[in-house]
Amino acid sequence: AQVGLEDLPSCYPEYAEVSGECKFRGCVHVHEPECKVKELVLSGNLSPRRYDRYVIIYNEISKRRTLYERNRHTRH
Repeated sequence: AQVGLEDLPSCYPEYAEVSGECKFRGCVHVHEPECKVKELVLSGNLSPRRYDRYVIIYNEISKRRTLYERNRHTRH
């Protein structure tokens, strides 16, 4: 099964646990300001290496979605 952008944060239980403390509901923990996950990574309370992998996966899913959307629109 493929994981969507909306589902990715829930694949990281430690992120899901603190996501309610992010400024924005639906925060994906990548580009939003006042993100609790990014704050905890920067303070050393969450693994920076695990966060780096999260961002790589997030970007891959985002790229795949963009390509899918582009291909879908060119077929019609």
